[in-house]
Amino acid sequence: MTDTGRVRDHNEDGFGIDRKLGLFLVVDGMGGHRAGDKAAEAVVELFPREVKDALAQSEEAGQDALVAGLARAVKSVGREIRAMIRKAPKLRGMGATLVTCLIRGRTVFVVHMGDSRAYRLREGTFERLTEDHSLVSLLRGLNLITSRQARVHPARNTISRYVGMSWDFGPEVRTLKLQEADRFLLCSDGLTNMVSERAIGQILLEEYDPKKACWQLVDAANAAGGKDNITALVVDWGKRSEAEHRKGKCRVKRPSRKKSPESLSAFIEQRI
Repeated sequence: MTDTGRVRDHNEDGFGIDRKLGLFLVVDGMGGHRAGDKAAEAVVELFPREVKDALAQSEEAGQDALVAGLARAVKSVGREIRAMIRKAPKLRGMGATLVTCLIRGRTVFVVHMGDSRAYRLREGTFERLTEDHSLVSLLRGLNLITSRQARVHPARNTISRYVGMSWDFGPEVRTLKLQEADRFLLCSDGLTNMVSERAIGQILLEEYDPKKACWQLVDAANAAGGKDNITALVVDWGKRSEAEHRKGKCRVKRPSRKKSPESLSAFIEQRI
């Protein structure tokens, strides 16, 4: 489900689903003069094509080749967006965050650029699978600010990587083994800036139906103010019983902090 929210006058988020590929993605566009809409639409349209090519090229080469192919796919879409900007300079500054899950057999490939996020709910534990590519995340990784300071930092919405950035910096790609009854959430920051991770995880734990879970997440973000566009995409894998989604409180597993000097370099290079 995607929603404009209570403040913005149009929606620059987008999502894509290709069940044949096992591909699910959420994007959050940026740029003036509705360029964010165009960037989001471009990523949703172009990325599945690039993934299909990556799958074909890596079919015999194995998992590492697919990881490299997915990174190339994101870079290729970025080049397409930059080409659009060269043809129409009014689109300057256009780009989009991207978070995606590609499911192949019993493996999920999580690819992301920016501050849209992927989460996994497994056996009552809600875990973030991505680390934001943002200025405050970099500062936290370098122990220059605290988590509490990050939530109110004036540059908290400044991202360090996105699809279409002028510096040809790639995404992060993570591979994970699937387990029966895994539930994944892909979402834009319009959800995570409004609703706590514990509340998001609890909704996913309690609500069996994935469509209803998306509705509840969007409603929660709007009830908290709806200051941005909101997108939530829930993916269930494997068999589960409805009873499993109504037991106890959700446990939140915090991601380990890591320094990202290469991301900091990209952030600086982007602004020189």
